[in-house]
Amino acid sequence: MKKHAIFAALMALVAMAAVPAMASAVTLTAPAGTKLKAGNPITATSSNLVFTGSSGLAVQCVETHLVGEVETNGAPTSTSKINSATFTAAGGGPCATNVAGLTDHLTTVASTLPWIVHFKTADSWTITHPIFTTTLTQGAVSVGHCTYTATELTGTYATGPGQLVLTIGTGNFVRIEPGVATCPSETGTLTGSAAVSSAGNNVIAD
Repeated sequence: MKKHAIFAALMALVAMAAVPAMASAVTLTAPAGTKLKAGNPITATSSNLVFTGSSGLAVQCVETHLVGEVETNGAPTSTSKINSATFTAAGGGPCATNVAGLTDHLTTVASTLPWIVHFKTADSWTITHPIFTTTLTQGAVSVGHCTYTATELTGTYATGPGQLVLTIGTGNFVRIEPGVATCPSETGTLTGSAAVSSAGNNVIAD
């Protein structure tokens, strides 16, 4: 009987070791130690956002502002809404491209807002079905107009004492309108990162 009891105890320990520890939900604070509440403002700012189309055309926006609010914070999930977004060159105006004289007015599709940012465990985040439009202009003449969407935009962030920074990991987009005649790229990728703040305070993820 004693041998059976020891064996049963060992099996129980093995079973417990095989079950991964449940990761706790991330909590957003700003300033440090003050938990953000639903409705608190959230702003993500980027200076290195680049959309590169399959044609090789790259659109570079150095002043990007995503503005929204906290939706949920802490267990079981943390989510924030993006209610508006602006993408511009330094000082405003259309984003630059890698083609001389060609600029791009990059805008969100308002009817698809708000976009929801899901802060997941394992330091990952997602946005489902972001949609934006690009309008290519040379001088004062529009030379291309198209809309792109991604099934899911994903990325990573680090928890800890520093400001929350969202880094894009997978940003694969496909053109949904209009036809190829006015849109040079069928697909595209998005890269960059954005620092998150709330009412002037750095947001921290714990």
